[in-house]
Amino acid sequence: MLADLSIAISSLKTAGELAALILNTKVDSVVRQKAIELQSDIISLQSGLLNLQLEYQESLRERDSLKQQLMKAKNWKNEARKYSLKEIASGVFVYAIKQDKQGTQPMHWLCTNCLCTGQKLSNLAKRNLLETIREIA
Repeated sequence: MLADLSIAISSLKTAGELAALILNTKVDSVVRQKAIELQSDIISLQSGLLNLQLEYQESLRERDSLKQQLMKAKNWKNEARKYSLKEIASGVFVYAIKQDKQGTQPMHWLCTNCLCTGQKLSNLAKRNLLETIREIA
């Protein structure tokens, strides 16, 4: 009987160790599962941060582009102040550079559309404008 009791105690001890092993394995799989979930969350966070960084960089590019457009508009506004509307033929108007703003530039005209859109005509275009004005007049 003592031998049977010793075998039973030994069997219970082995069963306990087996239960502990199963429990530890279960805990390990839960820990493993949580680690997998954590890794997934970390990957999602990294992806979100990468997207946020890309959006931020795009916002910076857009801001820089808008700053350039604003500077260009301000510069053109200052340039446009150098011109005054002048009637060169009946019903034909151009913007002529003011004499006090001319500096070393040759006398030239800008059509009303060019002044509004922030463009200056090339010499070829000026000749075409003059030809058009002659045709109109």
